[in-house]
Amino acid sequence: MKPTIQATEFDCAYLAGLIDGEAHIEITHGRSAGSEYLQVTIGNRSSEMLHWCRDRFGGLICPLTYKKPGNPEYEPMKRWKVQGPTAASALKRCLPYLVAKIPQADDAIEFQSTFGPPGQRITEAVRQKRHELSSRLRQRTKRGPRSTNAGTNRAAAFHSNRSKPQRQSEPLGCQLTFELDEDLE
Repeated sequence: MKPTIQATEFDCAYLAGLIDGEAHIEITHGRSAGSEYLQVTIGNRSSEMLHWCRDRFGGLICPLTYKKPGNPEYEPMKRWKVQGPTAASALKRCLPYLVAKIPQADDAIEFQSTFGPPGQRITEAVRQKRHELSSRLRQRTKRGPRSTNAGTNRAAAFHSNRSKPQRQSEPLGCQLTFELDEDLE
């Protein structure tokens, strides 16, 4: 599904926070042999938040089959899923605001850039590049013991080498002015 609302820079920054905290960026194998595609997913119980993502960045919302038995208060999880060029576009727009998942986003965007028009033959060099990027992304998202500051240091290194968007000195939509009453002095 294509976006129905034009995403603002604020929306991109908000989605970047969701991606840093909640998203899974992966290269998924398709149904036909050797086919792969980029996919970004965010799982959550808040349908409102997932619809917000879909409306501004495309994709679709899928129910998750996991159910927690025995709890009548349990709200089933859903996930927002965006794939291929739509996923790469969302990641590109959020890239200036990402902190923790910069390397994964860079690999995912580069992976998607290896695709040409439908039906185009894939060279061995492109196939090798995709395999390298897919393996690297899989390694970066692998769970396991990590030092507590490894991700922070890597993110700081990426941010120091990248151009940053201009930040507004005032909070969005807010400007305060004060006038002093001369009688109070």
